[in-house]
Amino acid sequence: MSKISLKYTTSEGDLGQTEKISTSERHFSLVKLGIISVDLTPLSQCPNLESLSLYGNQLEGLDLSPLSSCPKLSGLNLSANKLASIDLTPLGKCEALRSLNLDNNRIEVIELAPIKACTRLETLLLDGNLLKTVDLSALSKCTRLEYLHLDDNQLRTVDLVALSKCTRLEYLHIDDNQLASIRLTPLRKCAKLRSISLSFNKIRNISLNPLRKCVSLEYISLFGNQLDGIDLSPLFGLPALADISLDDTVVVTAKTIQQSLEVKAQELEGLLARAKETTSPQARKTIFKETRKVLSGVPEPTPPAWASISQPLEACAGRVVDLSAKLAWLQSKIRELV
Repeated sequence: MSKISLKYTTSEGDLGQTEKISTSERHFSLVKLGIISVDLTPLSQCPNLESLSLYGNQLEGLDLSPLSSCPKLSGLNLSANKLASIDLTPLGKCEALRSLNLDNNRIEVIELAPIKACTRLETLLLDGNLLKTVDLSALSKCTRLEYLHLDDNQLRTVDLVALSKCTRLEYLHIDDNQLASIRLTPLRKCAKLRSISLSFNKIRNISLNPLRKCVSLEYISLFGNQLDGIDLSPLFGLPALADISLDDTVVVTAKTIQQSLEVKAQELEGLLARAKETTSPQARKTIFKETRKVLSGVPEPTPPAWASISQPLEACAGRVVDLSAKLAWLQSKIRELV
């Protein structure tokens, strides 16, 4: 079993420090040592390397080229350094990569194209940097992605279209940026999405309609934006949703669903009138079938879990519950006549 030596320099002026590791090493870390530079070249002789962590140092630059010879690398943690840029090209050879952590650096620009080859990627953390823009198109190939954190940057816009392919996505956090708007349409296919946080941006208007099929959604935050009002209609009927974070000044409504329920109530009132006028059993059975069709997709007449969080949310939910209860009552009256 051969040994190799990694050389590094620390901020305290320790030149030529070395760390010996075996070429068969699977996990290697140099954490919180004040390292300002490190030569990773010897790692090209570690084909079994699975994880590398240089967390909490003071690296301003790093050449990842040697990692192209580490095909089993599944985890790379470079968080909490001083990186202003990083070339991810060598990671294109690391097809087993599952986690890439670059949070809390000083990265202003990053090219993610190389990681489109990392089709097993589950976690990408870019929060706490200085990004003003980021191209996520490479993520369309990372269909196993579960965690994407872009919070605490300077992003003015983010195109989420690539995430339509990330059907396993569970956490999407883009807090503390400068977004004025964002289209959530690509999230329609993210049925496993559990948390989406867009707090402390500059969003004025947003449509939540794409989230109506995110049946696993538990938490959504739009706190600290510039919203005047928001229609929560798409969130009714989401079984796991327990928390919605909004500013107290935001006017919450369920306008879309209320209008839909009011139309359905009018239709049922018409069907009830028809049922009362006819004595034909067959006609009444037909009317009852029409009733079931009208009621398809109507939310259950019970308050959602998040309704109790604040009075405005409770009042908003209450109006929908009342209308749903009215529909249930009309249905019962029609059923009595059948």
